[in-house]
Amino acid sequence: MTKTIKILLLLIAVVSFGGCSNLQENALWSIPTDTETILVTQTGKTVWQGNGDAVENKWGNVLVTDWQTGEPVQTLFDQTGKILLQTQPNEQIMQLSEKLFAVQNAQQQWRLTTPKGRQYLFERADLQQNGDVLLCGVDGNKSVRLDSEGKELQTFSQEILWTASGLENWYQTPDGKLIDPNGNVAYENVERMVGDGNVLVKQGDSYCVFDAQKKQKLDCGAQNWRLYLKNLQIEQLDTGFRAFSGQKQYVADTFTSYQLEDKIFCYSLKNQEQQIFWNSNGEKMFESIPLEWVQPVQQDLIAEISKQNLQMLSRQGEILWQKNGYSSAWTAQTEQGAVICAVKDSGKTDVFSQQGICLFEDVEQVYQVSKHGIVFLKEDKTSVFNWTGDYVYQK
Repeated sequence: MTKTIKILLLLIAVVSFGGCSNLQENALWSIPTDTETILVTQTGKTVWQGNGDAVENKWGNVLVTDWQTGEPVQTLFDQTGKILLQTQPNEQIMQLSEKLFAVQNAQQQWRLTTPKGRQYLFERADLQQNGDVLLCGVDGNKSVRLDSEGKELQTFSQEILWTASGLENWYQTPDGKLIDPNGNVAYENVERMVGDGNVLVKQGDSYCVFDAQKKQKLDCGAQNWRLYLKNLQIEQLDTGFRAFSGQKQYVADTFTSYQLEDKIFCYSLKNQEQQIFWNSNGEKMFESIPLEWVQPVQQDLIAEISKQNLQMLSRQGEILWQKNGYSSAWTAQTEQGAVICAVKDSGKTDVFSQQGICLFEDVEQVYQVSKHGIVFLKEDKTSVFNWTGDYVYQK
């Protein structure tokens, strides 16, 4: 069995499994063995087994990729184990909403059939925050916006690159145009969105920032902005970045934006001496030594690793707790809050609550981390536990 840690984000629910602890009525568990992976229901019924992976998506359905025949075959199950969709070899499934599914064929073209039977062939899809779906490259170069039920809302005569950040139903095109909600070209020569609905436009040798909706020019000059907020502006240099925050300037090697629940949580600049954090409004949060790994876990909590110390910070940078001896980590959300899976130099993993309590120690492999439970290998046994610490299943 490979020692590579696999994380399968399955939203597991609490239901009685094999006479053990209480789990929700509908749940699928992915149980790896030495030779294959088994997908079982809460009653212990096997709905799939094979050489592959099972991953739950944001709608609670489980996508299985089976390599048993040498060519990948994908099957989408709901939480009861019912098959929703199955592909031919070398095809892929993409779920776009509760009711919209697309299949990519061997020629890399996606096909979507709406519940009312209308079919679209497209190159890629962009999911909107309001649940709409933007299909790009329809019939070669068109784009179509659908609601989550598959109703066509808007058609564009040109390809759309992506949704404009901070602007609902505004879009960028590959040739540098910004399209407004009515489908009209609002700006040309667009470089990028630079925060809060602000757009950066190249005008001759200058870079101009506009409030896109108000059509108000905020700045124009030689600076190639990566971010332009009221309290924070970050300029891209030839060899790094420079930030203007209040009366201070900072020069750094890297610029990063961190997200929590698909929204910007904070921004960061880092060089060899320090790392500076600002919130999504551009207000300064704190400075620290350079951090090796950073992940927001709640609105007021940030997990990080520096010098092999796993720490939990407040938004102000205060150290709430610290654990020593970890080289990497990842997080997952549960019913009781976030958990942090931290890897030691030995390759074994400890699992902590967001309060710093060690829930599981010296795990050899983590197979599945979910909202309601965890599946891992320890001492040659694959075990399933829920987040109240109850034993669920062991193989």
